[in-house]
Amino acid sequence: MTVNQTTGTVYVTNFDNDMVSVINGQTNTVTAASRSGRTDGVAVNPSTNTIYTANPGDGTVSVINGQNNHGDRHHPAGSGVATE
Repeated sequence: MTVNQTTGTVYVTNFDNDMVSVINGQTNTVTAASRSGRTDGVAVNPSTNTIYTANPGDGTVSVINGQNNHGDRHHPAGSGVATE
């Protein structure tokens, strides 16, 4: 889970269904879900409103646009994607 401190949006990975839930931090309601892959970690860049997820199942990193909450692309990260 991570929070964009600039927008107050919360991002929670859902390992079982390959989705990231997008939650309005003020109302605590799920506002969107974005397909990202077999996610095991999530981070946000508040300056660019970009969300990154580590997908160790297929060795990729997903990039989600925080303005529309769409997963834009998957980038190869090689084997052993580390999450922390």
